[in-house]
Amino acid sequence: MGNHRSRRHVLSAAGLAGIATLAAATTSSPAFAAAASTDRFIATAAPYGATGNGTTNDGPSIQSAISAASAAGGGLVILPAGTYLVSTQIQIPASVHLVGVGWNTPGDGVKNGTWILVANNASLQPLRIIGQAAGIHNIAFHNVGQTDPSTDPFTPANFREVIRVEGDDALIQNIFLNNVSRGIQVVQVGRANLQGIYGQPLSEGIVFDGCADIVRLHDVHFWPYWSQSPAVKSATQGTGVAIRSLRNDNPFFSNIFALWYNQGIQFGESTTNPALLNGSTSKFHLSNADLDACTYGILVYGRNTSGMMTNVTTQSETTNSGHGLHVRPEASGCRIQLTNFSSILAGTNGIRVDGPNCTIVADNLHIQEWDQVGYGFPAFEISNSSSRAIVGGARLFEHSNSSKPKLSPSARFSGSATTTGLSQ
Repeated sequence: MGNHRSRRHVLSAAGLAGIATLAAATTSSPAFAAAASTDRFIATAAPYGATGNGTTNDGPSIQSAISAASAAGGGLVILPAGTYLVSTQIQIPASVHLVGVGWNTPGDGVKNGTWILVANNASLQPLRIIGQAAGIHNIAFHNVGQTDPSTDPFTPANFREVIRVEGDDALIQNIFLNNVSRGIQVVQVGRANLQGIYGQPLSEGIVFDGCADIVRLHDVHFWPYWSQSPAVKSATQGTGVAIRSLRNDNPFFSNIFALWYNQGIQFGESTTNPALLNGSTSKFHLSNADLDACTYGILVYGRNTSGMMTNVTTQSETTNSGHGLHVRPEASGCRIQLTNFSSILAGTNGIRVDGPNCTIVADNLHIQEWDQVGYGFPAFEISNSSSRAIVGGARLFEHSNSSKPKLSPSARFSGSATTTGLSQ
């Protein structure tokens, strides 16, 4: 956690100094092959007339440019550098891509690059992809009217997601979620690809639900760019969720970093939307994740959740009372494989399984300094008698108190060795 300030400066420089490179890379990528042969539609040019002045509602002007691109069979709608206030929903149809020039991390309050300011309206859902193979690229988002970060206790404003994806094969690239309450929702699509999502979403970062084919999420960096206020930290660690996967098949998640959330990644269950098939996540693939200072690194409550995790680290803080990985009591029938999984400074268990009829298969397992609350929690605990774990011999338990229990109860564990543990 100590080097994140330098990361912030690096990302800020990348967002500005690399603007031309980002725009060129985006528009030359294979996803733009069809659109690249058409005219570009500059949203600030006549007859569209977006102002980018931060005070005029530019939603209708941007929508007009998008409609022109759609009428031409698809194309790129360019948002030059500016701050575009959006007070009305913008819909993006098939084969149209909304492209900015990049963004900075505005530590000094100055917003450079392409910014969309979402109006102070709890019912407004500002950008919605409704057609196939559409996209949004190189744009930063800011919720106007967000709760002042100095407010204590801090509660995020109840704003909707800034991007909603309802069209197959969407491509979302290089997005900065500055202070948004909710970031991106991908709902009822077959396929979607999200690459390079940054920022400090306060209530929910990214949500997938009802995705029946394959969705991909790569390169996420959620860090307190907007505010490092203790009140904001307390709020996001209390209720915030960085990534939520509900009823989805075969999602691929990789290169994920999230700091200061209640749940780094949640595998839940879709039950509230009657348009979606109720159910949980099946056959997920999670690789290369660092879930830092989260109360729960990974929380599973969806029944029959299945998948695998590789190269995943969860690190809590001594003041938190959560788990590195927690399979909740309602999460029955889960099948989860862990390889190169590390839990550090868990408040209670590094791994805890409360759900019935669950199987955890783990190898290259590392759990360090668990039970920070000091109540005698074991490193890896299975509380339900119908669940089990198969733990390979390549594992390491490290604790400054060598008497801390490791695998409990031992009868629910099998593998090449069930008692091996090292103490510092």
